[in-house]
Amino acid sequence: MNDQRDYALKAIRPVLPLDGGAAGEEEVFKNEVLRPILKLQNDVIVAIAEKCRDHYDPDLDLRAVLRDRALRDQLLGVVVGLFTLEELAFYLSHQRALDRRIMGMLMQRLEDQLGYVSPDTVV
Repeated sequence: MNDQRDYALKAIRPVLPLDGGAAGEEEVFKNEVLRPILKLQNDVIVAIAEKCRDHYDPDLDLRAVLRDRALRDQLLGVVVGLFTLEELAFYLSHQRALDRRIMGMLMQRLEDQLGYVSPDTVV
């Protein structure tokens, strides 16, 4: 049963043309797992962020909005919920570092798509 789930999850992910050069485990995980899942879930991520932005002040910067723990957990869940069991095991053993990496990728994606400008962005 789990093999079917893992196969189905991998089958729906977009294939991204990324350089698979020599990299550490976390970098490989980012390129082979996180980036495709973020691309697949993009519309969901943007919809959640827009709803949150509407709930808060529309002019509020993204980093302030993402301090909301419930929102952070929801966005992480949108990504983590599409891991295979093997990927989940790797994530759980590197959770702290991968959570930071995922949130960084999410923030960059939302800044690019929703026009959020974080305070430390140099214009």
